[in-house]
Amino acid sequence: AIDAQVAAADIQSVAIQRKILLGEDITQRLAAELAAEVPGLDAMELRRLLRVDPVTDTNLVEMSAQGDDAELLPSLVEAWIDVYLAVRAEEIEQRKAQTLRVVQDELDGLAVKLEQARAALDNYRREHEIISVERQENEVLARLDGLNKALNNAIEAEAKTGAYLGTLREATTRGAPLVPQGDRQGVEAMARELDELQAEMVELTKRYTPDYIEKQPRLRAVPERIEELKSQLAQALSQGREAELANATQAHRAAEQTVADLQRQLDEHKLRVAQFNSIYATHQALVEDLAGLEQLNRDTQARQVQVEVRQVEKYPQVSVID
Repeated sequence: AIDAQVAAADIQSVAIQRKILLGEDITQRLAAELAAEVPGLDAMELRRLLRVDPVTDTNLVEMSAQGDDAELLPSLVEAWIDVYLAVRAEEIEQRKAQTLRVVQDELDGLAVKLEQARAALDNYRREHEIISVERQENEVLARLDGLNKALNNAIEAEAKTGAYLGTLREATTRGAPLVPQGDRQGVEAMARELDELQAEMVELTKRYTPDYIEKQPRLRAVPERIEELKSQLAQALSQGREAELANATQAHRAAEQTVADLQRQLDEHKLRVAQFNSIYATHQALVEDLAGLEQLNRDTQARQVQVEVRQVEKYPQVSVID
């Protein structure tokens, strides 16, 4: 028999190795390749002659053939390797071609949608006499723009502070620790010290009796310090929880008041700009739709290039070592 080793980064178990290298596709192709040289050698007989074994602690597999015909076996193994590499290359090429067809279909569809989106935007601009989308050209619109941005920011701040407040209340109900940012370093330091002392106490209880620990000042200081830290931590967490809740409540109320004030100011402009808002919103949606399609078209074109250039890199590299 003659052995050949091939890198098997894409074969992760013996079962998968055998399924690929001894599968119907490979063995039938190999039988066809050897039909002229060895008539009557079918795929079933090949699977009896061929073996696939992993090389321990490597990403290699050993492909071997065992049988009675010593002259046939070397060429059989070499042909087996060639067939596997050829089938793999054909599969990569087929998948590449298939992927390219799919990408090209996407590009063709995007071209139609881009034309439709551009036409829709141009028609809408002519219909509503939109010369520029710069809202600052008009004093009223500029004012509305500022109020809208401020209100949106305020609503977002209100939502964030409300969500944070709700999270704090839920955490309080669950008994979770709440510590203000400024106190966290000190609390974390106490918690670390407590963990270290508790670990030390576990070791002490393994080595000494409670009476002995109580009689030794140095040892007795450990449980005393543990209790002191527990008390300090409990107090710090309690005070931190109250302070954090108070700060969050105050921030949320302030955010709510800001939203209410801005909403009142915005309502004063509502009648004059309601129609423009509708027109501008539709225009902006058309602009964003077009921009999204253009970006998608660019991304798809880039993907087409990547498929053409880098398709093979998606497959684990395989090479004959010996």
